[in-house]
Amino acid sequence: MIAPPRTLLIKRRTLIGVLLLAGLPAAVPGATSPPRFKPPLSGRPVIHVIYPADSQSIAAVDSTFIIGSVNPGSTLTINNRPVTVYRTGGFLGWLPVQPGGFVFRLKARNKSGSDSALVHVRIADARPIPSDSGAVIRTPSIHPTWNRTIRGGDEIPVSFDGTVGGAARFEILSRRDTLGPYPMIELKGQALTDFQVFRRDEASAPDDFSEPSAAPNGGGRYHGIWNVPEGVRGDSLRVRVSLRGRWKKRESATAFAPGVLIPVDGRPVRVVELTDSVQTLRTGPRLGYFTIFQPYGVRSRWWGEAGPWTILRPAPGYDAWIETEKTRLLPEGTPLPTSAIVRLSTSVEGQWVRLLVGTSERLPFKVTVDDDLRNVHVLIFGATSNTDWVEPDPKDDLIDNVVWSQTVPEVYQIDVRLTQPLWGYDAHYEDRRLVVAFRRAPVVKSGLSGLTIAVDPGHSADPGAIGPTGLMEKDANLRLATNLKAALEKMGARVVMTRTGDEDVPLYERPALALAGRADLFVSVHNNAVPDGINPLAHNGTGTYYYEPFSRALAKAVHRGVLTATGLDDYGLTQGNFAVIRPTQYPATLVECSFIIIPQQEEMLETEKFVTRTAQGIADGIADFVRERLKP
Repeated sequence: MIAPPRTLLIKRRTLIGVLLLAGLPAAVPGATSPPRFKPPLSGRPVIHVIYPADSQSIAAVDSTFIIGSVNPGSTLTINNRPVTVYRTGGFLGWLPVQPGGFVFRLKARNKSGSDSALVHVRIADARPIPSDSGAVIRTPSIHPTWNRTIRGGDEIPVSFDGTVGGAARFEILSRRDTLGPYPMIELKGQALTDFQVFRRDEASAPDDFSEPSAAPNGGGRYHGIWNVPEGVRGDSLRVRVSLRGRWKKRESATAFAPGVLIPVDGRPVRVVELTDSVQTLRTGPRLGYFTIFQPYGVRSRWWGEAGPWTILRPAPGYDAWIETEKTRLLPEGTPLPTSAIVRLSTSVEGQWVRLLVGTSERLPFKVTVDDDLRNVHVLIFGATSNTDWVEPDPKDDLIDNVVWSQTVPEVYQIDVRLTQPLWGYDAHYEDRRLVVAFRRAPVVKSGLSGLTIAVDPGHSADPGAIGPTGLMEKDANLRLATNLKAALEKMGARVVMTRTGDEDVPLYERPALALAGRADLFVSVHNNAVPDGINPLAHNGTGTYYYEPFSRALAKAVHRGVLTATGLDDYGLTQGNFAVIRPTQYPATLVECSFIIIPQQEEMLETEKFVTRTAQGIADGIADFVRERLKP
């Protein structure tokens, strides 16, 4: 199981899931890295629970799993339901739970005696507030939650969770004026979260609500939109929401959103500079990527702020979000970053062909690769075409054609056609000149001879997922990766390991080690888990992930190789946005070989036969990819 990337998404964990925006902890949720507990083979039972931890908070779910171990041969019940104890003593129970304080009651017996254990947890309450509760607004659910800047024409969503079947509205308050009221609608069947409530008597609330309809099934989430008028003024504006209904007691409630709205129309234009080495611009706070790998010193127009985020406007009609802590706001009067691009040229350096773009500023850029791997598109934001020619290197046999265009203002586009499928690329600035380098496929003599392959045993300082008897994923990953190294070297490859023991290798240093070792391919080895609310007995198997289009064939071949070697279920081949496989300089894949939280699969991970076969399956997949990709 991979640790959360520093800046983005966590892997897909369900068969129907999407990439989660909020990361799971590095281990099974809430787990730490305790000394391993091996259940005794004889004597009275001793129950040891790995997950969940006592007093742990769990997401709003109707069922979840509990894993741990007890003496082999014991019988076990959890909340009076029988749970299988496997040969190793490991157990995995899938049980219904209730919102609020909840207790798992474990009882084990064998011929030598019995043991019992209690695990207290808190299950978040996502149920709608029933109409007999009166007027209730869950105040931490009110949006906007952050202070944010606004401009005329912005559309600001306002929402809150409250009693079902009410009539809601919101108002915008300044020191002098009140705008509104504006209507809100109730969204039926929306999940609510476990928040503190805010409640007032009817006498304290205004009396100009419309009458509510009869309470529906579900519901309780109210939503509206404020279209910011042009010329809105004020140092800060507050959002007040109100709810009223005909319930058991005629009550109403009002509350203020925690976020303050700050008008910025008419303020001086400002410029933002990126201050971290490699950064990601997003489509919204914690949302998907607008573009990745933006280097230090890139500049863009400041457009606003929302909580810990800065909003950029790289070009008209394009907004991008970045963490404010990774930027600095330049002094008023700093010129807007723009560049007229006059000249394009190419140069050959070893296995790379460099496209040189004559920018005069470090501007945001975006590189995309078509599925055919022969067409690459480079967008440069803030740039304007004044291009007259492209000067190719006569030794360049990789780039077939370069075409530039300017279809919208301040977005300069370069379309590159390659003579062979792309193996990888790199984009960076040298001083103020943008360089996009395209990598040729490596030359392989026989087998894997001539290739350098980076093998990444996932986790180290963090244990990763933890199995029912305490096997830590970091240890299982290292054992698999060490066997993989031997299998690849036997095929003739040179192998670069990101770690060979328990040394702490931070997530973002792993690709750096691969690049420093001149890797041609990258494989990250993991073993999986699921979050609360997903039944691992029904959703498990081998899952393999890739990010860039030119990595898909590698991931597909490795996926097929591991499935053939292990016979485990197919958990899917997925495009996954993970830090270690995002780098663009080589094909990269991450493979979740098995599910370590399932007792039988944890047991297999401790056998030489399974480890050897799985490692060989990965190696065979790599060999198949190389053979297919580099065939004449």
